Amino acid sequence: MKKLLLSLLLIMSVALSTYCQESKNDQSVYCEIIGDGNFSGKKIKVEIFFGEVIHDKIKQQAEKVKSKKFTSMLDALNYMAKEGWKLEQTYVITETSGVNRGCFFHYILSSKISE
Repeated sequence: MKKLLLSLLLIMSVALSTYCQESKNDQSVYCEIIGDGNFSGKKIKVEIFFGEVIHDKIKQQAEKVKSKKFTSMLDALNYMAKEGWKLEQTYVITETSGVNRGCFFHYILSSKISE
């Protein structure tokens, strides 16, 4: 019984130290997918923003994404998931007045990069 408890304690300490080492060296970077469309969803403009200051390790990926055309929010989300990005939050802003009534769909994504 002592050997079993000692082995479990050893395995847990190794796993915990590995987790702590990874989290210290990793940094999260974020991007935002914005879809500008109407209520029917037939016409939608999709753009991906990485912010004004883009981290050096994702500059090449950001340039590649900016040149792509997406026909739907799901196309953009699936593409970013294949590139290693994780969905963090979504929200919708609804424009109810004026000539350009519609919705702005916002998807916030994150990716871990090592320093």
